[in-house]
Amino acid sequence: ARGLDAFASYRPVTRAQLLGFAERRMEAIEHLARDFPGNRQTEKSAFDLPDLATFTQKARSLADALHEFLTLERHTVLSAWKQARLAPPERRVLAGVSLIVRCEETDQDPEFVATLNESRRRRALRAEYTAEFLAAHPQRKRATLTHEQKAETAEIELNAPYRLRLDLAGVDCDLATALRLTTISAGDYAILAPRWAVDERLPVEQQRQFTPTAKQLLYQPRVRIVAIHAETGLVDLVPVQGVGGDGCYTFGSRQAQPTFGEQYTLEIDPGDSYGQRCMQIAEELRAGASNTLLTRLAEPQTERVIWPAAASEAQQRFAAGLDALRVHDAALFDCYLDWRILEAPLYRVDSRTSPPPEAHWSVLSREDAQGVLSSSPYAFAAITPFATSRMSKGSGAQYHCQPFVDCLVLDEASQMNLAEACMAALPLRPDGQLIIVGDHRQMPPIVQHGWSSERRRTFQEYRAYASLFEILLERQPAPPMVRFAESFRLHRDIARFLRDEIYIHDGIEYHSRRSDTLAAAVYDDPFLASVLAPEYPLVVVVHEEAASQALNPYELALVSPILCALAEQHGLDATLGLGVVVPHRAQRAALKEALPALFADLVSNLDEAAVDTVERFQGGERTVILVSATESDPDYLREAGEFLLDPRRLNVALSRAKQKLILVAARAVFTQFSTDEQIFAHAQIWKNLIRRACTTLLWEGTRNGVAVQVWGNTQRGL
Repeated sequence: ARGLDAFASYRPVTRAQLLGFAERRMEAIEHLARDFPGNRQTEKSAFDLPDLATFTQKARSLADALHEFLTLERHTVLSAWKQARLAPPERRVLAGVSLIVRCEETDQDPEFVATLNESRRRRALRAEYTAEFLAAHPQRKRATLTHEQKAETAEIELNAPYRLRLDLAGVDCDLATALRLTTISAGDYAILAPRWAVDERLPVEQQRQFTPTAKQLLYQPRVRIVAIHAETGLVDLVPVQGVGGDGCYTFGSRQAQPTFGEQYTLEIDPGDSYGQRCMQIAEELRAGASNTLLTRLAEPQTERVIWPAAASEAQQRFAAGLDALRVHDAALFDCYLDWRILEAPLYRVDSRTSPPPEAHWSVLSREDAQGVLSSSPYAFAAITPFATSRMSKGSGAQYHCQPFVDCLVLDEASQMNLAEACMAALPLRPDGQLIIVGDHRQMPPIVQHGWSSERRRTFQEYRAYASLFEILLERQPAPPMVRFAESFRLHRDIARFLRDEIYIHDGIEYHSRRSDTLAAAVYDDPFLASVLAPEYPLVVVVHEEAASQALNPYELALVSPILCALAEQHGLDATLGLGVVVPHRAQRAALKEALPALFADLVSNLDEAAVDTVERFQGGERTVILVSATESDPDYLREAGEFLLDPRRLNVALSRAKQKLILVAARAVFTQFSTDEQIFAHAQIWKNLIRRACTTLLWEGTRNGVAVQVWGNTQRGL
């Protein structure tokens, strides 16, 4: 009834009663925690509750927001990694996240067997000495060995490679299927963990085997996978020296010493030293370390750049000189350019490759880089953000050094999150010039958390998850900006499509003057002749296969003769000639596995380096780019098509090609319909490839029992 007080019985409660209730409640919780057995194979780490008196539900500064961003990203990554490893290893093999292997003595080199046996002998001897000491000193908890005993039982490092054999007993698939499903590939760092574990804290008679928990897996030995042999099922490994860790980004482990006859699992190592470095720098920023970029983003009103008038005039003269030199008139050099620019030192810092004899650049180690660059009146250095942090730290305890850089150019800034950008800007002077280069219509920073739906107040105020380029693009007032419209890489027909479908939204008249095409060749196969016709730089191959998700064997078979023709008849290699772009690691692994057999009888320099995902190709270029869309299952496309249909992903794939772009996709990709407004708009770009751009039917027929059409771009004048 109206006027009835539902809380009348609670209003007489006093403060003392509330405190008493809270006290008894805590006693009850302690009682439950004390008696609750929980999972004895894992332990929960303690954590501190925030100070409620100062808790504001949002970060106090941009530095705090960066720290929160990195924390959430890492939590998302580790949670997903652990979630994928809740199932038994046999099921994880079918999910593609694990491999089960067995160590057999007959698969090893004799030298490795001898070293491993000696290591085991020393470990057994150390255990014997330890037991003898504790028996003689029952009051001691830890044994103290003599110098002679320590030397006699010292650990032996296993530096030699060894082999493990894939063991699919109990797994409902064969070897070929397991290798097609797995996301583990050569070059990966992996965890080598025993298939079974026991609780060594219990007496031997009470110990029972169990599958190691995800947390236990994190602290198992690390290895680097050298090769996976599909024919024999052997995996070549190199042991990784055991190191300590922070328990969040890296995890302490000992060196692997496998036991003959035992089963193990291989898991992708979730360790992230790059993310760890970003977090370390974010923590320094929270503690008050200065950073020119962070200051300009957080306090734009304090921004100041000291750039001499003579330098500005020289820049304008240099730009005018470049325009003049387009006509290849070398006599104009003296009018516009300073000959000293040809003598300026050029460096690569911490480069893994040495310069060729004809190169005009040299390599600087990270130990010498800061001293050499800061003492030079002028120099140019190419360096990654991670190498910048190593250079800035030097022998000090912090990563922040005395700034010495006058002008910093951040390339591919649209793919760089703020934490990375702050790491790259460590050596920039407070009054130094910062030039940001990027394209927000291409791939953004790789993030794992669902930031598009994030509602925390911190990220409503600080968009710490966005790229540096995107943040500056939306800044008001806008910073000085130059919008480039001409591409010097693409064929003009490909550039025209990108202009009409993507860059028109920015008012950019994107174009190219290039008209170079693939060299003409004669093919016995009409299908190949249509796909590789040089007069059609943009070709779409549409097939009717409709049952594939992240792996498409049909597309693999469809593109194989195309790859063979480009490698053999056109002599394209994996460095600059041919790139194969795929959206998923499973398709990439299948293509890489197929390439050696595919080119076994050909004289070709094409290898598995030609195949990669869109993210890895950004910033590169090839004479010919072949895109395998892979996904064809209509239901899968409706559920997960947002990933494939992202126009930034398509833009990167198309804009890598200099002479020829071949896109292979299922009909379902072009007929996709979504009720989601954004996905619907993204799908239109794909549909316009065959509605507007490629409207000339070049070939129609069947390949491997499936209907296929080849469409070429409409011929237009300039």
